[in-house]
Amino acid sequence: MPMQGSSSKEKDEGRMSILRCVSGVLLLFTLSNFIQEYMDVKGVQKSLNFDNIVQAMTNMSSSLDFTDLGITNNNNPQDTTASTEATTSTSAPKTNNNQNPYRTNIVPLPELVRVDEQVDCTKLNQWLQPIPSVSDPVADLGIGRKIPKIVHMTGKHKCTTKDFVEAAHAWTFPNHSFYYHDDQAVHKILFEREWPEFPQMKNAWECLKNSGGAALADLWRYVVLWEYGGIYTDMDNLPGPLMNETTITPDIDAFFLQEGGGFISQFFFAVSPRHPMMFLAVHDVMEQMHQVDDTGKIYLPFSTGPGATKRAFLRFMGANSKSPDWFFKKYGYPDAGTYFGTFGHNRSVTVVGTRRTGADWLLRSALGRQKNKAWQMMNVTDYQAANKEKSGKTGLMYLHDWHAEQRQKFENETLRRM
Repeated sequence: MPMQGSSSKEKDEGRMSILRCVSGVLLLFTLSNFIQEYMDVKGVQKSLNFDNIVQAMTNMSSSLDFTDLGITNNNNPQDTTASTEATTSTSAPKTNNNQNPYRTNIVPLPELVRVDEQVDCTKLNQWLQPIPSVSDPVADLGIGRKIPKIVHMTGKHKCTTKDFVEAAHAWTFPNHSFYYHDDQAVHKILFEREWPEFPQMKNAWECLKNSGGAALADLWRYVVLWEYGGIYTDMDNLPGPLMNETTITPDIDAFFLQEGGGFISQFFFAVSPRHPMMFLAVHDVMEQMHQVDDTGKIYLPFSTGPGATKRAFLRFMGANSKSPDWFFKKYGYPDAGTYFGTFGHNRSVTVVGTRRTGADWLLRSALGRQKNKAWQMMNVTDYQAANKEKSGKTGLMYLHDWHAEQRQKFENETLRRM
């Protein structure tokens, strides 16, 4: 009898050893699959989604048959029926996007900007040429650093002048992705997915519609860097002598220049994904649209541009209605340094340069008069020319009337179908 008990115990230990080996092989197989997918340019964002990884490992483990070892994957060695039912019910891949509104319709950057699209610019103007995007799947992941090595730029469409193409090429740093977002890509990320964290964003855009592409570009840059992180630059900027692929080190959480006015830059900045600064900037734009006096005459630099990032930084540092004057002076016009804010856990903003030394990092509006000429050829309207006529409606008044019109349209359509 002792010999039989000992033999049974040894068999159990053997079975567990085999199970451990199988689990190890399964883990290695799963990791190798995801590393392979990770190198797929178009699927890199989606393939490494945490929910997808968990689901894939669950599906693979549930489909293994351990009955030969006397062990089932529901940890009940006698109930093999439950194991079979579990395998059947989880064999089809599941996605949690419908259950999690924060992960709905997230599009990998190469797909968002349509990297592989062939563009014929001669249809628009014979002197225009396309700005190509450059996708680096390793850079997109941002592994081992806070700010991923991604440069974002935007314009009305992909066709532009030779000067702008050359300026864009100057931002294609080694081991970086460069993504050029045209209006189609901008509208897709802003309005073709849900943003639970920005519930008033579509309302804000209704108020901004008459303000031209500059207003859209302001709102977009905050949202796209909130989602993906990286570097944003205006398309007529050029890197200065201190700006290269190593300037933004792995430990930097957010990177801004000091503008000539003393506040932080909005024509160029870099942040990690989900940085509170972008959250605050989007909410500031939404708030400004509720307070605007006339939706036909919005001063964008204050409402959506540098004013928004200035107020976002003040709030990041803890500003409120009771903050003293010195607080607004210190953080409204911050000196160079790294600032740890009151939002999130150990989140920070690094400011470099002074009012006079910004050109060391970046040459702003480097194309000069060539920019206006290029905009004419691209059929782009300057924001100052796009916002001339007063509407006579405040932001909230405009939204009230707009929603009333939309509601009436739906009701009329319902009656028509009856």
